[in-house]
Amino acid sequence: MSIILTMFALLMASLLGDASQKRQEKTYVSTQARMEKIAESLQFYAQFHDYLPCPASRELPLSSANFGRSSTKCQTPSATPDGTQFISNANGNNDQYQLIVGMVPVRELGLKDDDAFDTWKRRITYIMIRPTGIYPNGYRSYSPWQMNDYPILRNAQNTDVVGTSPSNLPAFILISHGIDGKGAFTQAGTLFRACGASYDSENCNNDKLLRLSPLVTNIAETHANYYHDIILWRPIVR
Repeated sequence: MSIILTMFALLMASLLGDASQKRQEKTYVSTQARMEKIAESLQFYAQFHDYLPCPASRELPLSSANFGRSSTKCQTPSATPDGTQFISNANGNNDQYQLIVGMVPVRELGLKDDDAFDTWKRRITYIMIRPTGIYPNGYRSYSPWQMNDYPILRNAQNTDVVGTSPSNLPAFILISHGIDGKGAFTQAGTLFRACGASYDSENCNNDKLLRLSPLVTNIAETHANYYHDIILWRPIVR
């Protein structure tokens, strides 16, 4: 009897493990689909208006009348706190206002409020090159004047995955901070968890370097190689 019970327990553990893995895979697929929908909306908006929408505040609660509305910082750079943040470059010189991070401006895009969140109910991060959001034609007229103007995406081998011409620069980057939620903001507009020291911390430490890697989930989240983010980016389309 004890042998049968042991075998039954092992079988149940296996089945539960498979079910958990399938739920996790479904969660990631659902989040990726939502991010694809946002990317399409951003590209359509840019093609129609000739400028990208500025990020929205990460800190306004879902109940706010201004939730999902674009910041004015793309048009008029300002250090005034509004739930978005400029990403500093290594030099700290006068191009410090070139990159801006916030939340997807869902109401500006005509999307549902729910589209601002990944499957874990946390805000999808939206990073864009600020000059591409300048009215009336910042999108197509943008041309980088030095490497600090644009975000850098590197893969697991520490190799750049984008070039330096406008045709293959990331016009915008979307990030879901995954199941651990480090660097993500909640529906209430508060930071869910602070950045850690793992591999995916590059995607929430508010600098211009971002990490694009396959998921590495078979280790503890405190491990240096742990990576649980989903990144999607699109180039400038002339």
